[in-house]
Amino acid sequence: MSDGRSKKVKMKVAALLLVVTCLFVGAWLTPVMAKELSVTRSFSTTSPSPNSEFDVMLAISDLNIGGIVETLPEGFSYVSTTHPSDQVSISGQKIAFAVINETEITYKVKAPSSGEGTFTGKWVDLLVLSPELEEGKERWETIADAIVVVEAVATPTPTVATPTPTTLTLATPKPVATTTPTTPPVPSPTPIPTSDVPGFDAIFVAIALVIACLVVFRKKGKGGNTKDV
Repeated sequence: MSDGRSKKVKMKVAALLLVVTCLFVGAWLTPVMAKELSVTRSFSTTSPSPNSEFDVMLAISDLNIGGIVETLPEGFSYVSTTHPSDQVSISGQKIAFAVINETEITYKVKAPSSGEGTFTGKWVDLLVLSPELEEGKERWETIADAIVVVEAVATPTPTVATPTPTTLTLATPKPVATTTPTTPPVPSPTPIPTSDVPGFDAIFVAIALVIACLVVFRKKGKGGNTKDV
């Protein structure tokens, strides 16, 4: 009787331990299975000024050991990163980051003088293998593409100051009184009276001759011995 009861107790304890173990394993596996590996990209600005520098941030979720490869668009150039230098490799427009329990990677990029470009990237978890691939080959996941547009700079229009016309007020000159010279009257010549009597001129000449002869004879009489008759 004691042996039978002992066996039943052992079976119950074993069953209870199995249930507890299953519950514990289930509780432990549930958060692990709920983990979602991801890498997302964000920018300090998606419209940088020409030739300016801006930051690119990679947010990493549950990627313990893996790698990230970012490809910069043409015209954009890599500047620097806060990631350990021995975990960064640069080749042309591609930047490779080795991830070891990091949750974020930030790197700096310089924008061109104009234009736009699309940032692309991919990541891999080296601890997880794809069932579709052969053992030992990594599974690469893509990071969502992002477009960055360089802010257009408006060309300033030169402002030409329009000169304000200056109005000159001229004083109205006072009229100067002008004296018109008085032209003295020209004396009209006294007309020589003419007679309408015929032969008047001949008579006047004859009288003049007679008077002249009398004057001559009188002068002679005074100067010589003249006898009275």
